[in-house]
Amino acid sequence: MYDALVWRNLALPGRVLPYATKPGTRSYPELSVGVRLLVAEAELNAETLVDATGYGGVVALAAQAKRRVVLEPSAAALRCALATLSGVSQVSVQAGLPWDADKESAAMVCLAPAADKGTARVVAELQGGQRLLMPGGTAYLLLHKDQGAKRYEGLAEGLFGQLSVVAKSAGWRLTRLVKRRESCEPVQPVAFTAADLALVSYPGVFATGKLDPGTERLLAALDLAALRGKRVLDLGCGYGILALMAALAGAHVTGLDDDVTAITASCQNAQRHGLAIRWLHSDCDTALPPDEIFDVVVMNPPCHVGKQVRLELAEAFLTAARRRLRRGGSLTLVANKAMHYEPLLASWAEVALLQEDPQFKVLRAIKR
Repeated sequence: MYDALVWRNLALPGRVLPYATKPGTRSYPELSVGVRLLVAEAELNAETLVDATGYGGVVALAAQAKRRVVLEPSAAALRCALATLSGVSQVSVQAGLPWDADKESAAMVCLAPAADKGTARVVAELQGGQRLLMPGGTAYLLLHKDQGAKRYEGLAEGLFGQLSVVAKSAGWRLTRLVKRRESCEPVQPVAFTAADLALVSYPGVFATGKLDPGTERLLAALDLAALRGKRVLDLGCGYGILALMAALAGAHVTGLDDDVTAITASCQNAQRHGLAIRWLHSDCDTALPPDEIFDVVVMNPPCHVGKQVRLELAEAFLTAARRRLRRGGSLTLVANKAMHYEPLLASWAEVALLQEDPQFKVLRAIKR
């Protein structure tokens, strides 16, 4: 099941460490060679260590630092980290990214930037990691050669001041950085316009700086006027564009996203436009009360974790829509034309094709 935590063992010299993982996280179904390289080769024994790798607290679990802080942007990985580190002393688990930490607050940080989210996200994570380090502090940087590791290492060396290669394995590169430069400035939001709204978002949030083509088609197919007074759930809200448009039409809107930075951007966008929208950092729909239902669900369901296609993630979103809709309620979604969601939807709803082009299709499902 998508929601269930799965327990695995991390074997290190002289100890075996149990950790939690689950679908929808970078550590599932198994830890990468790179993470195993990091925990085996890095000297994780600082006074204060920040695990900002995004692997559900595994690096903090393996570390022998006096105080450990885990920063997790993903709600799914945050659940794993809380379970993994439950009962471990001197550990703090928080939703966030490196740039959310206090300036010069740690002696060591471990980074595995989300290169699949683009160069701007990697640079922002590097800047945030550099900023949170004390002068002379150490960062361990983990990247794969196929992610542009050497190019990003060059950027990192310029930001930190000193870089050395620690280990390599199966395309993964682990480097050690020492902070010899002045602290970076805080990471700033990206301002842009989409659907005639002035918006902000942050590096790495889906479609930052634009209205992505799929969501544009979904908006075109929605009868926004019909949403007035309805309870609407935007599942996987990103920077909030669908939720914002529904709220402007008079709907009572809730927006959920796994990425805490997306929720931050959504909150700022709603405030900018004077809209009262409930935003929740959520692994699929788990942040909602079990019995809460809606009249309408809208979504552009995710099907990737990193660069890997994970169909169980999209299926979990469709199952959540079924669970959250009242009888007669509607789900409207956009999907790549190659994705075959219709059979799953047809098991519980009347399905109609609203729009189709060579790349995308928009479906509506009315719950029976």
